[in-house]
Amino acid sequence: MFSGKEFQDGTLGGSMLGLYDFGARFYDPMLGRWFNVDPAIQFANPYLFCGNAPMMYIDQDGRFAWLALLAAVGIGAGVSAATYTISVALSPGGFQNWNWGQFFQNIGIGGLSGAVSFGVGSLVKESLGIATILTQAMSNGSAIGAASGAAGGFFSGSVNSWINGAGLFEGLAYGIVGGGLGAAIGSVTGQMTGKTQFEKVSSEFMRLSAGDSGGADGTLVPSDQTLQNFSDMYFSNVKYRNRARLKYDNAFFENHSEPSVRTALAHTDQNLVDNKYTVRFATSAFRSKLELFITMGHEYVHVPQLAIGAPLNGAFYEYGAYSWQKRVLTPNLMHTSQYQQASRYVNTLGRIVSRHIRAVPSYINNGWELPASVPMSILK
Repeated sequence: MFSGKEFQDGTLGGSMLGLYDFGARFYDPMLGRWFNVDPAIQFANPYLFCGNAPMMYIDQDGRFAWLALLAAVGIGAGVSAATYTISVALSPGGFQNWNWGQFFQNIGIGGLSGAVSFGVGSLVKESLGIATILTQAMSNGSAIGAASGAAGGFFSGSVNSWINGAGLFEGLAYGIVGGGLGAAIGSVTGQMTGKTQFEKVSSEFMRLSAGDSGGADGTLVPSDQTLQNFSDMYFSNVKYRNRARLKYDNAFFENHSEPSVRTALAHTDQNLVDNKYTVRFATSAFRSKLELFITMGHEYVHVPQLAIGAPLNGAFYEYGAYSWQKRVLTPNLMHTSQYQQASRYVNTLGRIVSRHIRAVPSYINNGWELPASVPMSILK
């Protein structure tokens, strides 16, 4: 996910760890800070990620942050080294014309040119802001590419000319030509890059909007919006759905006085607020799509039970919810922990309510238009 690292979605004491494993250290995305101190002691605050300047530094493993500028310098130097090598190889006499002084001169100028390109491109990027439509993204990419290409081309052309004995105006002329070529090439490549980046972000946004509310690797993001998207996707036909208010509230579970609630995945409040029952979800309910599907469906059995005023105790309510949970996981998912849990509770609660089930079948059975099976998209 973030920086291509593994998201630690396991639970500890009923709460998701929610940290990124960089190798040497863990990163907390909620705080924007490292969980451990900086082993290289690079910044005044040893917990800062990239010294609070992630646009300027890169940290691949939590051990050492290096300037992104160095990458631009390295690319510029590498391109210049390759260009000089190719030009010598294709010249009359080939590598007999090799000159180490000119070779290292080209590397130095190329590195400085890369630094200039990086600096100008970063300034232009910051001034343009974030693109919200494709044409704007392509236009921004073109502007960034043209500006950085022009700066690097002008610097390389003029400095090379002056070093080789050209006069002031002659060097400026070469710089202008180099800057023009750099701007043209940078504009085209920047436009293509802007298009590619925007389409990637846009496709991710559309995926989230469609109800698949997760991170880039498919993990779920705990939030009210994720709950709403998930409900719209998989429980749109549930009766009395409009009487439920879905809320991500992990603190409710962490701070609850009852141990059974502290370890629960969700809880439906029996008190009405604005004619709705608040259904709270813990972080642990977001461990997987299947976990959230079963948890949400379980609570969507309770909401109709409360809405119709079922005069029953908690055993009846839970028996109905776990009956749906067991039924929806049969037969393909009988190996899951969700099925084992439901089977255990159905057997236990069944003995308690068995004498009264026939009298109140509508309160127990799944008559609320919940899904009859687990959708394949949940299992992907």
